[in-house]
Amino acid sequence: IVSTRRERNGGDSYESISVEAPIHVIPDKYRESVRYDDSETTTVRLPLKCPSCGAEVSFEGIDWVGPLEAKCGYCGGTMRATFERV
Repeated sequence: IVSTRRERNGGDSYESISVEAPIHVIPDKYRESVRYDDSETTTVRLPLKCPSCGAEVSFEGIDWVGPLEAKCGYCGGTMRATFERV
């Protein structure tokens, strides 16, 4: 875990965690901007709890199923991640 953050979007607030993600998780349009020499920092954020079942997300066993999408280890629901420049 890199950090947690509470956000407010349209009146809803949620907490998220920042995680290291494999390059195939980053959408194609952002892949060229991801650098590994620390000249630009980027992060991928997932919700702390699954939006489908409410189970806490374990950052150690994230099952990435597509660009910015992870599968809940408990119910199998899909969670959307966000890509951000820090």
